[in-house]
Amino acid sequence: MGRGLVPRLFLCLLFLACTDPRHTLRTAKIGLVAPLSRGEGNAWVAQARNAVREWNQTVLAGRPFRIELIVYDEDEGPAVARRLLVDPEVRGVVAGATSLLVPSLLDTRLALRTVRPRDDAGVATKSLLEEVARAP
Repeated sequence: MGRGLVPRLFLCLLFLACTDPRHTLRTAKIGLVAPLSRGEGNAWVAQARNAVREWNQTVLAGRPFRIELIVYDEDEGPAVARRLLVDPEVRGVVAGATSLLVPSLLDTRLALRTVRPRDDAGVATKSLLEEVARAP
């Protein structure tokens, strides 16, 4: 009886040591739709990435999931909205306030924040993340 117990305890301890809680968390996606082809959206991408990095660094401190940022160029047109809407892991979108995609994202399951050209997309992203975290 004692012989079988030692290997089982060893396997249990090995499993616990190899299990990193960050890998067992769910991952949710948020989209950033920015004017990349015109070069104006590069600052937004950097700001949003910083906000997501901060979120993910504190994910073990009570955050319900990790975030993956997906970035699209708003000049890709309606196909971007379709991609965002059909992906069940996408929980929200940050887009330019004047983007033609905004009307197609209103009244959908996605949380939405808009950004004006000189706004900080990181602030909008943080606000979006807090809303997404409160949603069921």
